Amino acid sequence: MLSLIDDAKELIPKHRGFDPDLDHLPPDDPHIYDMIGSADTVEAFQVESRSQMQTLPKMRPRTFEGLTVEVSIVRPGPLQGNMVHPFIRRRQGKEPVVHLHPKLKPILDETLGVILFQEQIL
Repeated sequence: MLSLIDDAKELIPKHRGFDPDLDHLPPDDPHIYDMIGSADTVEAFQVESRSQMQTLPKMRPRTFEGLTVEVSIVRPGPLQGNMVHPFIRRRQGKEPVVHLHPKLKPILDETLGVILFQEQIL
């Protein structure tokens, strides 16, 4: 992927007439999040698989943190642990956020009471 980015940095000025400054790309470009939310992600690293493309329209991430969570739920741990559907239902407001214990609230609040990252249980 890094090689592809390097190639793109050379091709964009030749074909589009400007040199993109990768250090200053806006992290909150709504057009990009619209594309991601509609699963227009062919050849977009981390969100190009069929399972990601099925999940993206359900999640419709609008922030980098939301995108991080979305990418994380389509992994073996959350999939095998049956965490994906509860998280999506909670995110969509179809299921209440429930914490197994009050002490877990600060750890699992960002992921709506669902363990998605192994670091949350370490």
